[in-house]
Amino acid sequence: MDVDKIKVAELLDGLAQNWPELGRAISPAVLRLYRAQEYLYADLVAVLRPLGLQPGDFDLLATLRGQPPPFRLSPTVLYHTLFLSSGGLTKVLRRLEHLGFIERETCPTDKRRQFVRLTTYGQELVERAAQVTLDHQRRFLAPLTSAERERLDQLLAQLLAPFEGQTPEPNQ
Repeated sequence: MDVDKIKVAELLDGLAQNWPELGRAISPAVLRLYRAQEYLYADLVAVLRPLGLQPGDFDLLATLRGQPPPFRLSPTVLYHTLFLSSGGLTKVLRRLEHLGFIERETCPTDKRRQFVRLTTYGQELVERAAQVTLDHQRRFLAPLTSAERERLDQLLAQLLAPFEGQTPEPNQ
């Protein structure tokens, strides 16, 4: 945690005093989501670093591991699944291929198509990384009770539904 960062409550107090129009209009919840994302991402980077992975690496490897054997997808499907630009995906694919975590395969029935396949080494690494990221998630959510975590999940799903093309679930 970055102790030098101004706390959201202090930021809101400062706005209320020095820019009251914005202070009344700004959403504390959105500021807290931004800050939570900062802390969550920084901790994810830190826990993956000893494994030689970056968050984008882990996302790609975990996406492949989530497929049925032989744990492969086309680069196009990976692009539409991951939070990466096409240039970012290319960079991650090259890096992971160089490290031996993935291999590119030509489709046997259509030589124009390629697949990205998780290697045995990549599978072992992503399974270790998954445990580390689960511990990271548990630590982050530890201040909440089980019921609060479930409610938070419901509220976030409701917020994301319009962006993900889903109908929001009714308030519970």
